[in-house]
Amino acid sequence: MMTNLQQGIAGEHLVCFDTHLQGYSSHIIGNQENYDVIINSHQLIKVQVKTSNYSEPGRFQDYISFVICRTSTKGVLGFYKNIDMFAFVWTDEKKVAYFHSKECGKYKKRIHKARFEEYTLDRALSMVASNLF
Repeated sequence: MMTNLQQGIAGEHLVCFDTHLQGYSSHIIGNQENYDVIINSHQLIKVQVKTSNYSEPGRFQDYISFVICRTSTKGVLGFYKNIDMFAFVWTDEKKVAYFHSKECGKYKKRIHKARFEEYTLDRALSMVASNLF
């Protein structure tokens, strides 16, 4: 079983792999910035990668839940600023859903398992490029 850190690193690599397959150049940034990956798409797109396999019991059992805010054992550390997109990685299925950063709340994002493929990279990139928010 992977640790949370290993799962996060695997998610960053999966996002880079996925973006390269779709014809975009991307690079893992590491821990020195507020984002994990840069995608080169006529401009540099800052991406925060979140990974999860967690399904909440009850009415959210058909969703994968992602924690968006920065946390530690002491609680919430802060929120992500100055990023363009989130890439949500469902690691068990090796699927990625891309969202404009303003489509997401501050604390949690739930994505229905059957709808992951709807949230494409091109969809999110077009939203960032057109400044829909």
